[in-house]
Amino acid sequence: MLKKTMMEMQFRIILLVLFFILMLVVLIATRPFIDEIMAQMNFDSEQMKNLPDFFKNMLAETTQLSKMVEDDQFFLLSQWYSKNFGQFLPLFVLIMVFPLFAKEVDKGTIFFLLSKKNRPSIFWGKVLPGYMVVMGITLFFVFIAPLVMMLSGYSVAFTPQLLAMIVQQLISVTFFFALFMFFSVVFNDQIKPVLAGILVCFGLPFFSMFEGTKWLNPYPYVLGQSVLTKGHFDGIYSLVLLILTAAIVWVGLGVFKKKEF
Repeated sequence: MLKKTMMEMQFRIILLVLFFILMLVVLIATRPFIDEIMAQMNFDSEQMKNLPDFFKNMLAETTQLSKMVEDDQFFLLSQWYSKNFGQFLPLFVLIMVFPLFAKEVDKGTIFFLLSKKNRPSIFWGKVLPGYMVVMGITLFFVFIAPLVMMLSGYSVAFTPQLLAMIVQQLISVTFFFALFMFFSVVFNDQIKPVLAGILVCFGLPFFSMFEGTKWLNPYPYVLGQSVLTKGHFDGIYSLVLLILTAAIVWVGLGVFKKKEF
């Protein structure tokens, strides 16, 4: 089952790894020129002052932007974890996970699997290898980015702030894996899990539009905004996501056990 799952994910693994490598290379290559880029952005101009507040928040505070120019560590945290790599994590997980079960049903190979093994064995035989692949790629890129910057001569270290950011992103990946895996279990074709996943990825940020529902948007947690701005790990949100992850996996197993094919 492990070999079969790996073979099915092979093309997506290669494609996404190359994509993240390219993204990292471009990011590090632009580091020497960041001061020139920021110098061209006049944050004290009349046009900038007249921008809506939500757009100013998207650009971040001027003090943070100037810190990014001066501080290699802050540049790495804000541009790799809190932007480039972090922003793609939910979509990355979706691309890797959506066919996990739906493809077997869509292609009719689920009947062959059911004739060979019991349902719990099939479930864990698909989930665990898939999670190992997704987590392996995530671990590689959350650790390789600071290492490459160190080797490039930049002042970067594995500080508690960086490690807190990494842990939050690993928990986020675990949560999204469980959620998108559940979609793959529930739906019988490969289109619906993708559409449901895209709806989640692009719909969650809208919860931030209202004060009472903004906590439902996990993106600030995924991007480590509390770590970046306040320097502390969000333990409560981490616990909630882990509990939700366990619940989703448990429900997904129950659905798979009883599902008619």
